[in-house]
Amino acid sequence: MIEEFQDILFPQNLGFSASRTIERFTEIQNFLSGREQRNARKYHSKRKYMLGVAAKSFVELEKITEFYEARRGALIGFKWHDILDYKSCDIEDEISATDQKIGIYDGEVAEFQLSKTYGDAVDDDQNYIRKITKPYDASLRIAVNDVELNVSHFGVEVLTGIVTILPSAGLVEDDVISAGFEFDVAVRFAEHELKVDYSSFKSGEIAQIPLIEILD
Repeated sequence: MIEEFQDILFPQNLGFSASRTIERFTEIQNFLSGREQRNARKYHSKRKYMLGVAAKSFVELEKITEFYEARRGALIGFKWHDILDYKSCDIEDEISATDQKIGIYDGEVAEFQLSKTYGDAVDDDQNYIRKITKPYDASLRIAVNDVELNVSHFGVEVLTGIVTILPSAGLVEDDVISAGFEFDVAVRFAEHELKVDYSSFKSGEIAQIPLIEILD
């Protein structure tokens, strides 16, 4: 059975241009009075990336083609490293175990979904909370009530972003769990074809490689 997603990163050492679009789905109803009513059709935004490679050797172009074919085009998802947004904190800051609040222990379930909050409102309803599903295992730091845990007291599933706090951590009800981490984005190829221009004798280009985020 072919996997829907593979834990593999798009080749980062080939050199390429890239752009990112964040798409949101908002339904807007206009009234005769001039007022409008806006409703979010979906809670989560979706990211789209456009890559381009130029003046690459045939060997490099072959690597991209091989990666595309191995993913069966748009069929199989993979990971993309978004250099504009890959930390639980601001890009210029160092990761801290208290970067993101990810839950409160209810006395029973010690599993928590990694997430990242966008916004500065006190009320979480006014902020956007993004589900993080592809964290870097080695980067993860966890704190309970702002006190960092030893790595032996927790684990994480790298394909779901679910953190499990082990009994050895001694959680008690209402403990606040926070996390710091780096992460990638789950994506797939957005189109069903890959056009390679190799009219030059020693090099070629792929003008557009569109990727689209996969939401779990």
